[in-house]
Amino acid sequence: MDVSATATASHGEESAHAWYGFRSGLWNKEINVRDFIQTNYEPYDGDERFLAPATSRTEDLWATLKTLFIEERRKGVLDVSQVPSSITAHAPGYIDRDREIIFGLQTDAPLKRAIMPNGGIRLVVNALRAYGYTPDAKVVEAFTKYRKTHNEAVFDAYTEEVRRCRSSHILPDFPMRTAAAASSATTGGLRSTASIGSSSANTKRSAHSMASRPATRSFATAKSSRNRFVRSRS
Repeated sequence: MDVSATATASHGEESAHAWYGFRSGLWNKEINVRDFIQTNYEPYDGDERFLAPATSRTEDLWATLKTLFIEERRKGVLDVSQVPSSITAHAPGYIDRDREIIFGLQTDAPLKRAIMPNGGIRLVVNALRAYGYTPDAKVVEAFTKYRKTHNEAVFDAYTEEVRRCRSSHILPDFPMRTAAAASSATTGGLRSTASIGSSSANTKRSAHSMASRPATRSFATAKSSRNRFVRSRS
């Protein structure tokens, strides 16, 4: 028996079953999330009457949160965890575990904020002090002596000429991608993965990156802009 042929046939059957009921289109032939959505979405022109009312369990949880919201508005920040945030940084957190069905707080307590020093330790330190918190000395030491942040890595990649262009405001801040922007990019990637699979998405992304990487052209444009700026000031 040809094991590879059997495996390929099995994979094809699973794929066909996974997409059963969806309308075919360009997305069947190429990576095209836009076409998949536009081909298969169904508009809803009704009102909210199809929704079920909140259960007493949900109402109780919401009442607990509303009390915490009032306290948070009074203090500005209810509480802060100074453990650098990651997917495994905190123990599970609950509003009321006995009443909850879907779990998923960002930290170990409701409305407890997390710090994200990987994006830049100075922003974290300033935010903590603004709300009356003393930054954890060990965290500050780790992210100033031993752990390079995203902002530092970007600046380290700049040449001296590019740094002067940024100081003169010839170059915008677009290379300084914040944690929020990175998160948004990741979310977009997850949408693609859900629709087309990680292997296909990575192959397509790599090909696109190699074909459209604008590094040389962008730097030449920046250099030309800098020369025009210098001439205009002289």
